[in-house]
Amino acid sequence: MHSIVRPLPLSAGPRVRPMFGLIFLLAAIAALSAYGGVAPPAPAALLLLGGLLCGVLSGLLGIGGALISVPTLYLALPAMGVAAPQLPHAVLAAALLAMLPTTLAIGCAHARRRALDLAWLARLGPGMALGALLGALLATQLGGIVLQSTFAAQSLVFGLSMLCRPAPPPRPASPGASRLPPWVAGPGAAAFGGCVGMGVGSLIVPYLERRGVDLRPAVATSATLNVCIAFGGSLAFWAHAQAAAPLPAAVWPAAVLLGAAATLAVPFGVACSGRLRSDRLRRGVGAINVAGAISLLANAL
Repeated sequence: MHSIVRPLPLSAGPRVRPMFGLIFLLAAIAALSAYGGVAPPAPAALLLLGGLLCGVLSGLLGIGGALISVPTLYLALPAMGVAAPQLPHAVLAAALLAMLPTTLAIGCAHARRRALDLAWLARLGPGMALGALLGALLATQLGGIVLQSTFAAQSLVFGLSMLCRPAPPPRPASPGASRLPPWVAGPGAAAFGGCVGMGVGSLIVPYLERRGVDLRPAVATSATLNVCIAFGGSLAFWAHAQAAAPLPAAVWPAAVLLGAAATLAVPFGVACSGRLRSDRLRRGVGAINVAGAISLLANAL
């Protein structure tokens, strides 16, 4: 039996509490101003707007946010002085760094709603952090086009499945429901996420459903597990920067502005997700994965 803590009734959800995110955003801007690393006005505005949208969608649908953050960074970083040869790695590093506070805020919000499966967090979390670290280290050595295309294809299949197939009937958890044990499924999924700078809800949500977890806690747990990808991936890029080529200076202010704005918006997205029916949540997750697959394929080509 899984130790799933029952979510609160929809009418009993917590109030939106953006104060922490607002304080974080103001403190981040003040720190960057003192450091002298604030982005020019146009890229900064783009990063803030992209971060707000990223936070809402991350809280609403349980995604890592790369669907918004990666295209935003591809637009903003060149205007902040990042040269074209450095751009792919700079985007990945900034996306992973920005994902860290965002996913922490998502995890806290879902914990307040009692929507997490704590047993699966413990089973998958450590292995996913290691897998993300290895995947991000691989990304520092490779262009990542093949992995991006593979991940995009998987996201496309999963997204279309969520859009076109009815929800599976509830069933009890079973150790034999999936052929992959957690110590294989978690690191394998996270290695993809660390390599392309994305959350892995398209891999973890169906895995948890096959193991008997209902959709809503599966989405919440998967979204919280993206903390492991952000942590492991960021650690890998930091280690690579210390040992080999330093990251462009623009990565840090871009990641801070994007992550702070996303953190500010996460509580609103999570509060809205508690009011969505499961069928609409399923369609939203499917649509966001299809859009993410198209975005990844466009970047890879």
